Amino acid sequence: MTRWAIVTGEYPPQPGGVADYTRQVARALTAAGDSVTVFTSALEASQVTPADESFVNDGVAVVRLSDHFGLRGLGELQRRLRELRPDRIWLQYVPHAYGHKAMNVPFAWWAAWRAVKIAPVWVMFHEVMYPIVPGQGLRLGLLSRIHRFMARRLIAAGSRTFVSIPTWTNLLTTIAPHSEKLKDVPPEWLPVPSNIPAPADPRRVAAIGCSLFTDPQPTVGHFGTFGPLERGHLLATLAQFAMRKTRISLILVGRNAAQFRRALLAESSWSENQVVAAENLPPEEVAALLSVCDVLLQPYPDGVSCRRTTVMAGLALGLPIVTNLGELSEPIWSKGSHGVRLVRSNDPDALIAATIDELQLPAEQRATRGAANAAWYQAEFAVERIIAKLKRTTPSAAAGATSASRP
Repeated sequence: MTRWAIVTGEYPPQPGGVADYTRQVARALTAAGDSVTVFTSALEASQVTPADESFVNDGVAVVRLSDHFGLRGLGELQRRLRELRPDRIWLQYVPHAYGHKAMNVPFAWWAAWRAVKIAPVWVMFHEVMYPIVPGQGLRLGLLSRIHRFMARRLIAAGSRTFVSIPTWTNLLTTIAPHSEKLKDVPPEWLPVPSNIPAPADPRRVAAIGCSLFTDPQPTVGHFGTFGPLERGHLLATLAQFAMRKTRISLILVGRNAAQFRRALLAESSWSENQVVAAENLPPEEVAALLSVCDVLLQPYPDGVSCRRTTVMAGLALGLPIVTNLGELSEPIWSKGSHGVRLVRSNDPDALIAATIDELQLPAEQRATRGAANAAWYQAEFAVERIIAKLKRTTPSAAAGATSASRP
């Protein structure tokens, strides 16, 4: 049995992709027979606070620190880890998750100088840094450089380094070109699995399908956060869809979906009875609602990648998917055996044409393509694949990350 100490800036009920990822992997490690303690930040006043700062959920012990990884919290973390004496410390790293306006330099120093004296430190880079781009201004330029400094400290701390997408391997090598650790043990790719249960309850899927639309017609879905980075492009794509006069219904699922629906209806010729929006649903309901869709349309500004839990959910549920390649897309999308229809860019016309082509396939063929997606997900991205890599005593998965990052 391995004793894990997982350090993360967020953990449910705190929202966030890293929170969901950490809980899913922590539960899977416990189910595999290991002991897991999660150390995370204090809850906000608006969130449900457990009776005690330490509690056990699904076999995972969760310790809430007294602050958001400030000096007091780091001191408490150091004391708790010394008491626990774990076999390894696994850091879930996203710069903004550790507070201090995404510039928690003391946390990086703690990992490099103090955590390593307790147990071997493994680092999972969900994100690396704010990018350095011309003309970004003094404040953002400073933020980018501090992130590079923090990443170098974490690279120095880690006896094993993991990345959520193979693209980060090249970025880490650029940040720390003289790191002997990266040369001896290249970063290993750990995919980010879906946080939506699969498959969906067929009875619930049937009930939702009968209740949503009075006029049965092909249904396109989109699962996302409808945030500022995707909002404009998604609006343009879906508005052009309506101009094609194609008879379809639209299901929007995720945070801010209702607000996005209002904007879409105001700026396009979609009618109210064609578009459904749903947010703040439990995972089981999300799974059922997505499973009503004939096709998922999932465009991304930087391209589809293995850290996008929204597309992972579609794969796990066995749905046909239309998406686009981009700068962060891994070669596995073009080479894998799956039923994902890929567009070379996030051009609205190309995405619409690909979606219409998918909808025009016979239902049996779409079902076969969806089944291929589910099988591909299980083979490459499911949480079991993550646990298998973590359980290896030697980082043999490094070669997989290196080869996956090559075009």
